[in-house]
Amino acid sequence: RERGTRRGGEAQHTAFHTGKFVVVNLLSSLSINPPAKFLRGAGATNRCEPDSCQQHQGFTMVIKVYIASSSGSTSIKKQQQDVKGFLAANKIEFEECDIAANEGNRKWMRENVPEESRPATGNPLPPQIFNESKYCGNYEAFFDAREDNAVYAFLGLTAPPGSKEAEALAKKAQQ
Repeated sequence: RERGTRRGGEAQHTAFHTGKFVVVNLLSSLSINPPAKFLRGAGATNRCEPDSCQQHQGFTMVIKVYIASSSGSTSIKKQQQDVKGFLAANKIEFEECDIAANEGNRKWMRENVPEESRPATGNPLPPQIFNESKYCGNYEAFFDAREDNAVYAFLGLTAPPGSKEAEALAKKAQQ
């Protein structure tokens, strides 16, 4: 996983990949661009402040999963873990945005879930999934896309060659 925070006007990052610690900020301070493998580990979870992370300019960090780290609901915890586990297993990078620990994340999520996707009463509950600021859907929509082998399309991403989704799209294009 990778963790980033803003301190003193400077992005400070520590990347955790396969048990090795890489202080990305040190490489940057030496005017060395960190290799992508240090920033983009398989299924890496990126935690950076939205739109303020200078370290990641030029790197893809688009999928945002809004979660509640201190949810009392077992159902919500399982759904969050299901989404994160699937993305990590399929090496789809994502950023966790905790609405329980960050009021800004909570406010942003609530304001950006489209009206037609909101519950009849109350606020939208996590997990909510976005591609940058474009709303993808909630857990139910994610689950349906997974069942249909259409997760990459659901996320607004191109399916990698050899994936079930890419094969299905290729088969469809031949017809």
